[in-house]
Amino acid sequence: MTWKQNPLPDKPEIPVRLPREAGGVGTLGRPVNLKSNYFQVEFESRETKLFHYDIKINDAVKDEDEKVATAAPLPVGLSKPAAAEESGGKGKRRKKGRGKGQKDSEATETTKEEAIAGVAAVGGSPDREKMTERRIPKAKRCRIFANFIEKNPGIFSNYRMAYDGEANAYCSKNPSQFVLNQPVKFFFVFDDEIDNRKKKYLIEWKLVQSAKISELLEHLPRLKALPPRSATIFQMLEVMFNYERSLKFATVGRNQFYSQDNPQFGENYRISDDKEGVIGFYCSLRARCGWKDTGCLMLNLDVSHTAFYTVQPLLTFLQNTSIIDDDIPRTLDRRAIDAIEKEIVKKDVRIVTIHGNYERRYKVTGVSKKNCLTHTFTVEKEGVSRQVNIVQYFQERYDFMIQYPELNCIKVGTKETLLPIEVCKIAPNQRIKGKLKDDETKNFIKQTAVKPQLRFQQVNNIVTANNFPQDRMLESLGVRIKANPVDFKGRVLDPPVVELMNGFKPRVERGQWRADRDRFLQPAALDHWAVLNFSRAKNLDDFIYELMMSARQRGMDVYEPYHVSQPLRPEEAERRLIEAHSKNKDVRIIVCVIEKEGNQYKIIKETGDRVLRVITQCVLSKNACRPNPATIGNILLKMNAKLGGVNHKSFYTAPPYRQLFAEPILVMGADVNHPPSQDRSTPSLVAVVGSLDPNACRYAVEVRHQAHRVEMIEEMKLITMNLLKQFYAQTKRKPTRIVMYRDGVSETQFNAVVAYELRAMRQACLELQPDGEYKPTMTFICVQKRHHTRLYAADSRDTDRSGNVLAGTVVDHTITSLSNRDFFLCSHAGIQGTSKPSHYTVLWDDCDMHMNQLQLLTYSLCHNYARCFRSVSIPTPVYYAHLAAARAKVHLAGAQCKDPGRWGLLALNSSTGSFNEDDLIEATRVERGTPGLSNQMFYQ
Repeated sequence: MTWKQNPLPDKPEIPVRLPREAGGVGTLGRPVNLKSNYFQVEFESRETKLFHYDIKINDAVKDEDEKVATAAPLPVGLSKPAAAEESGGKGKRRKKGRGKGQKDSEATETTKEEAIAGVAAVGGSPDREKMTERRIPKAKRCRIFANFIEKNPGIFSNYRMAYDGEANAYCSKNPSQFVLNQPVKFFFVFDDEIDNRKKKYLIEWKLVQSAKISELLEHLPRLKALPPRSATIFQMLEVMFNYERSLKFATVGRNQFYSQDNPQFGENYRISDDKEGVIGFYCSLRARCGWKDTGCLMLNLDVSHTAFYTVQPLLTFLQNTSIIDDDIPRTLDRRAIDAIEKEIVKKDVRIVTIHGNYERRYKVTGVSKKNCLTHTFTVEKEGVSRQVNIVQYFQERYDFMIQYPELNCIKVGTKETLLPIEVCKIAPNQRIKGKLKDDETKNFIKQTAVKPQLRFQQVNNIVTANNFPQDRMLESLGVRIKANPVDFKGRVLDPPVVELMNGFKPRVERGQWRADRDRFLQPAALDHWAVLNFSRAKNLDDFIYELMMSARQRGMDVYEPYHVSQPLRPEEAERRLIEAHSKNKDVRIIVCVIEKEGNQYKIIKETGDRVLRVITQCVLSKNACRPNPATIGNILLKMNAKLGGVNHKSFYTAPPYRQLFAEPILVMGADVNHPPSQDRSTPSLVAVVGSLDPNACRYAVEVRHQAHRVEMIEEMKLITMNLLKQFYAQTKRKPTRIVMYRDGVSETQFNAVVAYELRAMRQACLELQPDGEYKPTMTFICVQKRHHTRLYAADSRDTDRSGNVLAGTVVDHTITSLSNRDFFLCSHAGIQGTSKPSHYTVLWDDCDMHMNQLQLLTYSLCHNYARCFRSVSIPTPVYYAHLAAARAKVHLAGAQCKDPGRWGLLALNSSTGSFNEDDLIEATRVERGTPGLSNQMFYQ
């Protein structure tokens, strides 16, 4: 046992790809011809030079600043804006702010026109001389930049400029007036078509560096991580490649593009009355190892779907989301106001106005107590001031009759201007933030799950629609993108051996096997159990009989349940569980029949797992009322695993695999469950599992909570120590090898994860043995599913019934990372839609495992999942960690459901907006020694 680089450096380097002859690529399996959604990028000239500019866009706030900025000669092609242009083309600037004798809550008619609808804003309009610097939204900065370039072609000699929306611009040519590190300032009046406002901005440019593309291209064949200089050039190209698309489409993240109001890649589809799906595309420049490891740049293109708010009148939106009834009320009640705060204000839903000659976009900030009749303000016309309400103003100013004058107004904008709800509609191109409802998710998946052949055709359509040869930015770079996707050789791994009781080995074919009536490898006893009925089902005798008969058939030692309840009220779930437990302290599992709706599942799991430390098994009433063998079989798979049994095991007889298990090996899986970004009170929940047997079938679990949306596992040292102790307690041996499968880590976090979590795991080993000589070799593998790589078989004979690549298809070259040791493995059979392979990257390996070993171990672990007789898309320990973290989330939700008032006060009274630390520990923590949880797979 030995460690590489001991002690671990502060910034450990990710291991590079091994040479082919040293195990850098796998050799096992049947060759297969594949295609992928990558398109190779070529350059006409390697000597093209790229220029990088630092950009600052700010409000032009003071006349004095303008004089300073324009004292130097203006760049060629830009003259000082005329007074008429400064005031929006209407001659002398009209005075803003309060009129004589006006109160702070009043404003002139001119000011209200500029705000919108003539409705008074709290505090009036800010004094121009007192305006302070503010952060302009990214989308608006992009519009300002693009319009500035368009309106001033003389400055930039018609060169194509790209902007990242933050502080960087790039170009393949440098206008003569820009000198290195010499800032140049411009004043620019921007007429925003979205906000329908004119405003003057100060734009500062500074050339900071230049570089030739050849510096990047010459490094690619070395198959090493990009050095800083090459990484900078790659970043320039990334922005430039997608800039033209960012101007044409609504951008989500950095690389996804959509057009809700002008669909180009398929019609929008209904998800619910207030949401619709939009089809767009993903486009990302990637450095890949290329054909025969020559290194190259490729464009990853894929179909992308996301959910947007449906563009509709705000009143209709409120009806469709059940905030108000179909019969529009005279005024909003407290429930409706709270719902608007939750569904619109907190979710940052924007609206546009429909009453004037143009639309203006606003952020909703709240609901006013006042309506269109009670809110009054002063208007001035021909020197005469008078008080009007909103109804009067709209009728006189816009010839618009308010239909619901007593309905509350909404507050919009930073000045909390009031607007009638009926003059607003939901703004276009607003992506849904947070999770969809169950029925919405079902509708969404139904539309997104398309067969591989159709998806591949859609990718080709994206290439055609983008018309890359006519892209002016790419043309300025001398770029050519090949029209055909890359093709290459992959391999289909043979499946592992799956074994059940008495050495029975079913045939594994296309990622699944038949074992419906065969005995479990290690059946548990179904004794000391009860059945509680929280559903509308009158009689459960047939269900209980079928469950017992099927359990005996699978080798379980079955006894009659000691208690079967009559139908119970769902709201009594906690009390009834405690009563059932009090009748038999030796109870091992309580089966609960429930309806799908309501919070009973959360309460049952929290009460059983956290309060009673008793395993529960929930069954939907529709399955209990009509028991069929397949459903009963699936329930028993979960129950046997929860009770400590083992359903089956998988392994290879090939030498590369047997070498791994020749000595004790601890297989770990880790995942972190994050709450939505807007949920500031809920912590992130960590789950780490560790194997307890030589076949990596049973696992102990450790669960923690940590700071909101923190990805690094903060208590990894203690968690690792506990899992090592539990492994020793079960096997009486110390593992000489640890393999960690870590889920949920992005590429930008690779180094940080290794530096923190691997170091913590090492420290745990050193502290377990007093002499500090316990140093099991460690292999740390990142598992990723959130990527846009798809595989397609060139020959239909190499597909399964769904048209997807066969289970076991693996790729470890051509489209893999330029430098990392990584591979794509599609370990599952396709059911619907296009299968997504999992991406595995080795972040650390003390023993330089051969790619054959990595791939066989990974594929075998995908067959150990207890819930089904088929291989799954990620290794079992990762799946179990995901389930355990999700169960911790259920525990927390169950505690909140049982006492919502207390938990609400905990968050409200906390200085951080989070819950109390001790309560979170009580609700979520699982560690070695936690009765009934730590070494049982309760999360199945």
